[in-house]
Amino acid sequence: MQKTEYEKQLIQAKSRLSYATADQPASKANLRSRLGASNREVLGIINDLRAQGLRICEDDTGYWLSDSRSEYEKTRSRLVGITRGIAGIVIAMDQGYPATAEQVDEFIKF
Repeated sequence: MQKTEYEKQLIQAKSRLSYATADQPASKANLRSRLGASNREVLGIINDLRAQGLRICEDDTGYWLSDSRSEYEKTRSRLVGITRGIAGIVIAMDQGYPATAEQVDEFIKF
């Protein structure tokens, strides 16, 4: 069975990330170039790899695979913050007024 172009991009991204470190991350520009993808497509690929369980960390300079719990916790904390923000928006839109912290906690149940 032949791989789709997207499956090939996932494999290429995983390969590139295997060489990246916190000190030398895979830059977004580098991944765009190697994968022939837009910024949005690179983010989608990163998120799909994360959904497979890869602990991909990031900062303003790029992406890398976590090699420590503390590295992972920084990225996890940032992602949870984004999730909480989105949950608050969804709740506010559902009910027509701002969400409380308790409603957000109930919504995401981390």
